[in-house]
Amino acid sequence: MHVFSVFAVLTIAFLSANSTTLADYDDPKKLSIEAADGTPLASYTPEQLQAAFAQHEVETVIPWLKAEGAVSFRGPRLREVMAKHGLDNRDILAIAFDEYTANISVEDMDAYAPIIATEIGCREADYKSGLCLKEEKFRPLRQEENGYFRLIWPSAQLPKSSSENDPRWIWALVVLRPSS
Repeated sequence: MHVFSVFAVLTIAFLSANSTTLADYDDPKKLSIEAADGTPLASYTPEQLQAAFAQHEVETVIPWLKAEGAVSFRGPRLREVMAKHGLDNRDILAIAFDEYTANISVEDMDAYAPIIATEIGCREADYKSGLCLKEEKFRPLRQEENGYFRLIWPSAQLPKSSSENDPRWIWALVVLRPSS
């Protein structure tokens, strides 16, 4: 019994020290930028990300919501955020709040200039519900809309082979770090 207890404690300690789990990123309203080994370099709320970087608009068709048509998003370019932390010439591992991960290549960042969206374009339903005022063009992304941060791509520029299962589309983004 004693040997089992020691083994269990050691196993839990090892797993806790050597894995990145959802518990490590318990605030979906913070985006962490990390070194390849997971060392924190910075973290941003949506408001901080908006204040720290130039904002770019991307109008795109979300692959799994094609029937809704094009939607506008606003946020900084992924490449610019990574450059601020010396990580702009590295492939990136993007991690979502639900622990979904995707690798983003430097080539894709250069070719398609994805943004880290913190805002979505106001649509008619947003004005009717009061989420947007008449003079507003964009509003903040909300947790119930798949998170405060989304990696958004210009769908018209992506290869025709991109599908609804394209791993580049990440919502509820919580971590960006070099993938190698």
